[in-house]
Amino acid sequence: MARPNTLFTLVAVAVFVLYLLHNPSRTSTPITAIVEPQQPEAQVQSAIHHVLTLPHHLHTYSSDDVLDLPSLPSGPHNAAFSPPTWYQELSTESIEQAIASLLAMDNPDAPSNKNNSAPIQVLPFYYRAARSPDPSAITITTLVTPSRYPVLSRLASHYNGPISVAVPFQSPLSLPSLHEFYTSNPAIVEHVDIHLILNSPPRAFNTWRNVARAFARTDTILMLDVDFYPCTPFAQRIQGSQIALNLLENNAMLVLPAFEYASIDAGKYTSLFPVAKRDLLPLLENGEIGQFHGAWRPGHAATNYSRFANATSGEIYKVKDYHPSYEPYVIFQRENAPWCDERFIGYGANKAACLFEMYISGRSFYVLADDFMIHQSHQYLESTRKAERQLNKKLYPSFREEICLKYLKHYVESAIMGSQITHNARNECMKIAKIRKKFPMMLAGKRLQVNGMMP
Repeated sequence: MARPNTLFTLVAVAVFVLYLLHNPSRTSTPITAIVEPQQPEAQVQSAIHHVLTLPHHLHTYSSDDVLDLPSLPSGPHNAAFSPPTWYQELSTESIEQAIASLLAMDNPDAPSNKNNSAPIQVLPFYYRAARSPDPSAITITTLVTPSRYPVLSRLASHYNGPISVAVPFQSPLSLPSLHEFYTSNPAIVEHVDIHLILNSPPRAFNTWRNVARAFARTDTILMLDVDFYPCTPFAQRIQGSQIALNLLENNAMLVLPAFEYASIDAGKYTSLFPVAKRDLLPLLENGEIGQFHGAWRPGHAATNYSRFANATSGEIYKVKDYHPSYEPYVIFQRENAPWCDERFIGYGANKAACLFEMYISGRSFYVLADDFMIHQSHQYLESTRKAERQLNKKLYPSFREEICLKYLKHYVESAIMGSQITHNARNECMKIAKIRKKFPMMLAGKRLQVNGMMP
């Protein structure tokens, strides 16, 4: 005879899947969604209630229908919008197969059918903001897990503008808490779009970034980690600066300088954060505030904090000392921008890899010298981060070689190697020994053939 808790698990899972499969907009491929065992009956019933009463739809998109999403405005979405790899059509399965697949996940002895290369299933606009954003607005794109809900709430109240958020699905039991969070703050209801990711691997940060970006409802976005608190009215300043708007139009990435308090306790109270550069500079001079993650200088040093401190009002300066580990928080126009590479899982090099490809594709960094943001201090899971950092450290050099070859080959075949758009690739890829030694003709702008084939 089944144990009571196990019975509740099976019933909740079955009802959840039946709901999804009954929905006319759904696809019926199994999703990674299981009710955690050992939960009280009331919690299970509450979860089922929220699944059945919230009118949401399961979507997986092809490259054709992503251009005509019924829930997105027509403005920024045109034929140049290139969807990421996880937009694929999925085959249909029967109700019995879907339920059997999910129930098998509850059996530790069952063979694993998890496929990390499977297309990502997303419930876009699981919650849609009540206010439609102005097309010229800057949408913050970010990702959040339940432990960071309070931080997102503060960001929504403070920014007072559009925010597109990717939320990895955990189980039906997590939906009531998500609903409670979303409805707890009028600023969230007014400005925040929530996109629920159903079958993502854990800590797949670049995948989550891509989801948040794909469903942003404006073309200009700020790719941000949710723990950061923008202290100045950067969006209004950009919209009032023809220089900044021209840079964005020409595919620049505008850097919002990132700081953190030396004291963890001081970094917890956003109400005490400086709100203007004149308030920040004394804290910077006496060491109370410094570069974000100052112990790892390559991550943000290219922002050039000394020049930031001495820049004149309204100045926007170009980053000159780029490093492949540079990972600032940037504002850019997403149309035709490369997607973040989803092979990077967990901490370390994930955002740097994303920005590296953007840089090699011809986009350069420019620092907003009047604006800044500060990290809201919290403890890190160092044991987890250490292991992830080691894995991504091994992946990143090969990734850089791959990206350089990809773009250099394209530039050579397009006969544009000497143009301005190739400048970043020519300079940065020359620093990679294997490319410098093996492909000098390519870097010089000549077609290199090996047995009649491009390498």
